[in-house]
Amino acid sequence: MQRTERPSRGVRSPGTDDPPTDSAEIVRTVLLDLAVRTGIHERLGSVREDHQVRRLAVRASYLADLGESVRLSDDPTVDVEPVSDCGVHQHHLHSGRIQAGRRGNLTADDSGPIRPPAVLDRVGVAGYGSRVAPEKKTAEEKSAGQQTAGRTGSATLIDWPVPEPVLSEGVHPALADAARAASAAYGLARRRHTRAELGYEVAMGADGTPTMLLDRMVEDAVADVARRHGVNLLSEEVGFVDNGSAVTMVVDPVDGSSNAATGVPLSCFAGVLAVDGEPSEALTTWLDTGRAWHALAGTPTPFRTSGRTSLTGANLSLLRPKPATMQAWQRVAMRAARIRVLSTTCLEAVLVAEGSIDAFAAVGEGVHRIMDLAAAMVTVPAAGGVVVDVHGRPLELNPDLSLRWSGVIAATPELAGELIEEITAPCTAG
Repeated sequence: MQRTERPSRGVRSPGTDDPPTDSAEIVRTVLLDLAVRTGIHERLGSVREDHQVRRLAVRASYLADLGESVRLSDDPTVDVEPVSDCGVHQHHLHSGRIQAGRRGNLTADDSGPIRPPAVLDRVGVAGYGSRVAPEKKTAEEKSAGQQTAGRTGSATLIDWPVPEPVLSEGVHPALADAARAASAAYGLARRRHTRAELGYEVAMGADGTPTMLLDRMVEDAVADVARRHGVNLLSEEVGFVDNGSAVTMVVDPVDGSSNAATGVPLSCFAGVLAVDGEPSEALTTWLDTGRAWHALAGTPTPFRTSGRTSLTGANLSLLRPKPATMQAWQRVAMRAARIRVLSTTCLEAVLVAEGSIDAFAAVGEGVHRIMDLAAAMVTVPAAGGVVVDVHGRPLELNPDLSLRWSGVIAATPELAGELIEEITAPCTAG
């Protein structure tokens, strides 16, 4: 096999086992390794090359963590562009300086060395693998680990990569940065914590429901974005944060937290910008795929609902049934052609908006908070559908998180009306 000679640039040899410690050296080494080893995916089966593949993957993991867990300065010349090669995430750092992220694995500044993150414990068939958990954790994170020690699956990490969301032009900078921060924090949380730790309840949220460690880590990253952009924040864990602005960002940092914490790839970030309480723009990003749906209030979206008007034969997504709602749930299910229970309202809403399913409904009393429906209130009408409450209560961006709704999100008003009729019909005895 013909080998390509490495250009001499004063960087360390790829055969060196000791990891580089200088940030510029890490960047140069990884990019040169990648440039020289073009077509590396064709040699993954070679035993002779396996040690080189492993070293390349380890160096790429340094750069992936460098790009995902640090915060870039406000210098407009800084540009981090994620790319992917043979399943390993790399980042091109074109110019600028790097500042340490508040909860990042790396310690970096303009002049000091980088403390390398936890390296790959193994290289999986897709080019990434389980990580050794970082030794230094916050007191909250240590508590989560102690509380979940010994549970089934507690030592299991969710080791597939988290992509950066693919955003269209025209997304408000605050929303765009919040979505990117949520994805980066989501990926960092999964690299650092086991499934059991991610789901550990660390506090009680402002909405009256338990806050998981995963929720806290992602929401903190989004709150930093709101503060930097000078906009207010309304979120389910922290509640309302007044940053003295007429603009408020209403977010669900991780909708589908239980899915996300256990490795079910059905969770999303959902955010809305409101000016003086009126929603103007919405963004929903699917955390595990990078797909994104953007909408402006009153402006038709390129994606459209299915246009279905009849419940009979419809494809629906519902919240799971409970004893008190079983009859209503069954009535709806018997008329539908297909039922799904995905447990992520915000993601289900955009599936209605793009026509993948005909409707979503909460067959129950008072299960939704405003951040569960806020993005849908902009996105679905812009796509031709409707968002209503089963009992006709008005939907409004109210910072009172004790308020609850029972949302119906449908392709048409007619379909929403038939769903409400079945849900609210009197139950029979016995």
